[in-house]
Amino acid sequence: MRPERIVLLIIIIVAILLFFTVFFKRILWNCRLSRLKKESPAQRVIALCVFYMERFRRIGYQRGRSQTEQEYADALGETVNRYLGDGMSLDEMMEEYDRARYGALEPDENVWEKLAGLY
Repeated sequence: MRPERIVLLIIIIVAILLFFTVFFKRILWNCRLSRLKKESPAQRVIALCVFYMERFRRIGYQRGRSQTEQEYADALGETVNRYLGDGMSLDEMMEEYDRARYGALEPDENVWEKLAGLY
C-alpha cells in the first residue's frame, strides 16, 4: 500500500472516532431525557440535579459528607455557574432540588426544561 493511502486511511479513522466521541454523549443525553419524560416532574428534577452534581464531582468539585445541598452551592458559588451558562445558577438548581425532593408541590414544567437545557 502506498504511503498516501495509509495517511488517508488514518485521517479517515481519526475523523470517524472524533465524530463518534462528540456525538455519542449527545445521543446518550437524549436517551436519558426521553426515559426521564416518563417520570413525575419531581423525579425528573431530582434525577437531573443528581446528574449535574455527579458531573461537578468528576471535574473536581467534591461535596463534603456533612454538606447540605445549599452549603455545597454556597461553597462552589460562581465557580460552577460558568459551567451552567445562563439557564440556571447552582443556587437555583439546589433550591429546585430541595423543593422537588422535600416539598409537597410538584415543580413546574419549565424547571425541567431549564435543567435539561443546561447540558
